[in-house]
Parts: sequence; C-alpha cells; structure tokens
Amino acid sequence: MVEQIRRIAGAVDVPVTADVEGGYGPTPEDVAKTVEAGGVGVNIEDSQAPGGPLFTAQEQAERLRAGRAAAERAGLPELVLNVRTDVFLFGIGEAEGRLDDVIARAAVYAEAGADVLFVPGLIDLDALATLAKATSLPVNVMAWPGAPTVSEFEAAGVRRVSLGTAVTQSAYTLAQRVAAEALTKGTYDELAGALDFGTLNGFFAR
Repeated sequence: MVEQIRRIAGAVDVPVTADVEGGYGPTPEDVAKTVEAGGVGVNIEDSQAPGGPLFTAQEQAERLRAGRAAAERAGLPELVLNVRTDVFLFGIGEAEGRLDDVIARAAVYAEAGADVLFVPGLIDLDALATLAKATSLPVNVMAWPGAPTVSEFEAAGVRRVSLGTAVTQSAYTLAQRVAAEALTKGTYDELAGALDFGTLNGFFAR
C-alpha cells in the first residue's frame, strides 16, 4: 500500500492525501516509512485492529512524532496529520468515561504534532461542543444518515465532516439493486436519474 501511495503521488500534479489506517505497522518506524511515501496529508488511527484494542496515548504519540519527523525528512514540513481516535467508534471503555478519554488523548496527540483530531462514532452535539472547547485541535467527525447537519456540526465547533466509505457503499448498493432488478424482473427502473455518460466522462477528461 505504501508503494501505491508513492506511485499516485508521483503521477499527479495535485496534492495527495491518504488514509493510512494505523500506519501499516505498529511501530513508530512503520509510520515513518508510510509518511515518507509522499502524501501531503494522512489519517493515522490509534486502534491496533478493527474493534480495538487501542494504542495507549503515549504509544500513539510516539508514532505521531515519528510521522512528523519523517515528513520533515521527506521535504513535507506542512504534512497534515489527522489523528483518528477510535474510542467512540469501537466503544472502548465505559460509556461515561469516553469523552474524557478522547479529551486526554487529544492533548497528548496535539503535543506530539497532530494537526486534526478525527473522532468517528461521535455525533452528539453537546459532547462535540465540549470536546471542541477542550482541545486546540480542529475536530473532524464522520456523518451518516440521521446525523446532524453540516451547519449543526459547525455550530458545535466541528471543523471537518467526513463521509468515510459511505459514498462508495451507496454506489455499490445501487449497482446491486440495478443488477438484481435486471436479473429478477427484466426491468431497469433503478437506472433512472443517473448522470448521462457525457457528463461523467467529462469529469475524468479534465
């Protein structure tokens, strides 16, 4: 995956950001190697595996420092380190202590060189307002159907709203519905409302 980031960054003229998950390895050296691939921004998770456990705040801080140092060596001093904490996403610890855990982690991560705090799984506006006031880092959330609106998030102090894999999931869900309809009913109504070929092709020709 690191090589793929390097190839993409070397092939295009626009800045490249990459979701590098946990840094493709548990050690600070693994994170450094990943950062040196050439992206101008990365998401780095503090979970060791889907569902947890998480790295301790200090362990993650060492990984972030290694990433920041690697960015300097690679000539990317303005690299954006978007550190993702999975406390809420994976329900780590007792529910009543999760916000305090995130606030404490945010302070450690900011000191270690993080630029943004990504807290997927947290959409409660009151909790987000508390978090935004407690950390110096801009807060990034993940939205899904039923989540507050962008303006509501903004009013709570959120500075970035992500959709994660939801757009791709929606596209593949539509493809599944189209195929199922054609195979079972022999009709094509699910295709209604699609962008025409010329419009889509124009997006890629720019």
